Order: sequence, then structure tokens, then C-alpha cells
Amino acid sequence: MSSASAERLPIKVVARVTGRLYLAYIAATVLADVLASIGIGEPSQVHQAITDDPGTFRVGFVFVLLTGLLFVLTAWGLYVLLRRVDRDLALLLLVLNAVGVAIQGANMLGLLGAFWLGDPASDASSFTGAQVEGL
Repeated sequence: MSSASAERLPIKVVARVTGRLYLAYIAATVLADVLASIGIGEPSQVHQAITDDPGTFRVGFVFVLLTGLLFVLTAWGLYVLLRRVDRDLALLLLVLNAVGVAIQGANMLGLLGAFWLGDPASDASSFTGAQVEGL
């Protein structure tokens, strides 16, 4: 949605869409934690989720990636709502949220690598079991 088209939308519509995006973000975060123990879980819980049921972990990982997208979209909606109050602070909110999502995505690369190494079908023969578990 461009700035020009966002200006044409009524403020109530933008507020409702932003609120729904935020609720979807919360739901996706809870699902990612429940399915793959990603988020609040301990590293041992994440390892157990990877080894016990890789399919469920994959679905949880998709929800983690979805949370990043939903968080940026929510920040965009907040920017559209708040730029009428203070354009500079609203832009700062949007930029800081985008940086946070980029850091979260970079953090997930290590988890994705650990998943590939922990997958029995992968060629991780050069690593011991303790090294794979440590990742």
C-alpha cells in the first residue's frame, strides 16, 4: 500500500486492519512457540522439538517467519496512523521495527542451520551428536 492510497483510506479502516494484523502476529507467535518451542523455549526444548517431530518443527518455523512479516506490516499500519501526529517519530518506529525483524531473521538462520544438521537425512557425518545438539 503506497502513501497516497493510505491517505485515501478512512482512519478507522486502517486502525482495524492494523489491530487485526497485531492479533494475527500474537496468534502466530503463540503457534510458533507451541509447535516448535521457538521463542520462550530453552535450547534443549528446541532440540527435542527438532528431533522428535521435524514436520511440526517446520510448520512452527514457518510461523516464526510469518511473525516477522506480520510485525513489519503492523508497524507500517502504526506508521500510517501515527504520522499525522509526528511524522519523524512514526518513521523512527517503522525503521526500528524493520531493524528488529532483520535481527530476528538473522537469528533464525542459526536455528535453520541446526535443523538441517539435526535432520537424519542430511550429510552431517563430520559432526558428532554433541556438536549437533550444541547448535
